[in-house]
Amino acid sequence: MPHAQIALVRCDDYEPPHVAGAVRRQLELLGGLGTFIERGDTVLLKPNFIAPRSHRHSAAQTHPAVILEVAKLVQDYGARPLVADSPAWANVAICARMLELTEPLRRLGVPLRQLNAPRKCRLGPNGPSVGLSSLALDADVIINLPKFKTHQQMVATFAVKNMFGCVSGKSKALWHFRKGNTADEMAGLLERLGLAAERGERLTVTVPTRRPDLEREIDLVEEVAILHGYNNLPMTLPGATTGAAVLTRDQKLERRVREIMRAAGLCERVSFSMMGERDLDSLGLAADAPERSALRLRDPVNADEDLMRTTMLPALLEAARENVRQRVQDVALFDLGRVFLPAARAQGEPSAGEQPETEAPVGLPEERRRLGALVMGQVVTSAWNLPAEVAQVDFYWLKGLVEQLCRSLGIGEVAFERAEHPTLHAGRSARLLVSGEQVGAFGEIAPEVRAAYDLRHAAYALELDLETLFRHAQLHARYQPVPRLPAVLRDLALVVPDDEQHTADALTAAVRQASGEELESVQVFDVYVDAGRLGAGNKQIALRLSFRHPDRTLTDDEVDGLMQAIAEELGRELGARVRDW
Repeated sequence: MPHAQIALVRCDDYEPPHVAGAVRRQLELLGGLGTFIERGDTVLLKPNFIAPRSHRHSAAQTHPAVILEVAKLVQDYGARPLVADSPAWANVAICARMLELTEPLRRLGVPLRQLNAPRKCRLGPNGPSVGLSSLALDADVIINLPKFKTHQQMVATFAVKNMFGCVSGKSKALWHFRKGNTADEMAGLLERLGLAAERGERLTVTVPTRRPDLEREIDLVEEVAILHGYNNLPMTLPGATTGAAVLTRDQKLERRVREIMRAAGLCERVSFSMMGERDLDSLGLAADAPERSALRLRDPVNADEDLMRTTMLPALLEAARENVRQRVQDVALFDLGRVFLPAARAQGEPSAGEQPETEAPVGLPEERRRLGALVMGQVVTSAWNLPAEVAQVDFYWLKGLVEQLCRSLGIGEVAFERAEHPTLHAGRSARLLVSGEQVGAFGEIAPEVRAAYDLRHAAYALELDLETLFRHAQLHARYQPVPRLPAVLRDLALVVPDDEQHTADALTAAVRQASGEELESVQVFDVYVDAGRLGAGNKQIALRLSFRHPDRTLTDDEVDGLMQAIAEELGRELGARVRDW
């Protein structure tokens, strides 16, 4: 902190205490009076206003508005203000320009001066001789600009002066040096250096101008330690250091999600957390869609990004458009971040489905972790020997990515259902459920949304709520020994009506319920539709079942009995019949 520089002035047509009192009241109203020192008719005021970041230059500064406010107030009292800086400090013009004060001071008619070298002046006939800049003799009130100095918090000093005295000093607080030294002992050591120390709960030390090296509390602590003697200080060990930083469970799961997505060939995109109404319109959302209940920024940097995002899809679609404009047709991106939901939404819904109830405090927005991804074009780097339907990404490739993600996170009870969402293609989208709880949705982007983002070819996207997904995830995999006995494989082709009640998921669930513990796995490997052979409105779903007993090999009769029981249960519950040709 710089010295408080008080200059002698030749002026007797105003009363300095009145000006000081007015300045003090104004600073108190502004809430920024830091120090008020009065020595007779001489008053020293130190405001503690801190400037915004735009006015900082390697240090915190007094707000320039306070300097202008005090200059106007001094002029109202008929006094002559002067904004100045000492010759030992930085150039006053640079300081004023950095604080954006040059033009406002010119309009007020307040001089801006760099004080020249001081000369000897005597205070009264019998007063002491002090060093004083000649330029300061023409002003009634001097406002010292803060010094731009790294790592120090500077203040501007307002000095109200008169003919009778000169005050120069700064106040510092010194806390107890150590438990073994009382305040009186430390005060005595400091007084030996000529420092005035006021005793109390803490020492208040006035540092004279002849000691410019004493700027911080630690400087006084060092002086006490030198006089007390370093050899008299006891040897102590540093306190126990904290252990190495450990990732939380959710942080570890986040890293695993990123590894899975990168292993699948996707690149991570880090996007901003803002969006605009135009983005929501491009997604084809209705006026009452939950994604439109967004937090609006009071002072947005960009007029098109005045909302906190409620979905991860706009940024990914915008990135895909930029790639297409650069003639990059193969895009595979993912984005892991947070969405911001207003507190009024008791249930946070992701852009592609609903979310469970939140436990966020009432009145505070909820921040939920989301995973978004977008893929289009080829998923392999070289596809010259592959058919087009294999080389190009499709709905089932994205579904496989979701299944791989859940499997790597140790999530077992996974189900898929048909989804309806304006951003996704009707009939080519699905939602993910874990233990009956909806996590999100994925599918092909709707044609009108692709047109809004200038995407000519099919694109596929997903958005999952990681908060829900992590609740069901397992951080550590459970070891299962390799089976000693072989499994028995059987195929089952079922003919069922082609409607939403007879899905592959419904069939596999019925198979698991009808079979015993011997059923190890069931997978769908074929879906066939032929009105001539199966009948109008029917379809065939082929299942592959794996049976295994942990202690013995199953016989054919045992497996045939299980297959017969499964077929009867499917026929009774779902009206399914085993294909007989």
